[in-house]
Amino acid sequence: MPRRALRLVFGFDPWHTWPAVARPYVRDIARYLNGRPEAKRESVLEIGAGLGDILRRLRYAQRLGLDQEVAVIRAARLVSAITRERVRFAHCCFPDDDVTGRYDAVIMVNWIHSLPPDVLRSSVRRVVERNVRSGGVVVLDLVDGPGYPYHHSADFLSAGLSVAIHPIASYDDGRRIVAFESA
Repeated sequence: MPRRALRLVFGFDPWHTWPAVARPYVRDIARYLNGRPEAKRESVLEIGAGLGDILRRLRYAQRLGLDQEVAVIRAARLVSAITRERVRFAHCCFPDDDVTGRYDAVIMVNWIHSLPPDVLRSSVRRVVERNVRSGGVVVLDLVDGPGYPYHHSADFLSAGLSVAIHPIASYDDGRRIVAFESA
């Protein structure tokens, strides 16, 4: 189903109509996560999953997408049903709502630049400590370009955490994708 038609039916934010090909980080995140050892690809969570473009490209046994827009969740569920993908979607207003479960990978991209640095750092800490399995990763996008309310530093966000920072990709628009791998 075309994205514009989904938007007309479900009434979600127009940003979600951008196709994955217009967002190269979708491909790069999927390549990185699918390249992890099979033993570390049991479960993945995406916070702010939108229509599930990243999740549908992942080869993980369990895939869960959380989003705060109920209309987007309904549209994502329809897309997954049509494509016969086994991806689950649920409502969550992160960082106010707690996330439950432990995952091999947690993805947090395309919205973290709307959170103040201290709020994001405490949220990332909470996810690493409560939701990421040992040896698992948190994937983040850091943006330096104009037009974003906040710009984040991987060093600032990971301060005090037992994680290794792995760069995944960077783009001409100032976006960088990094992974924090837990010890």
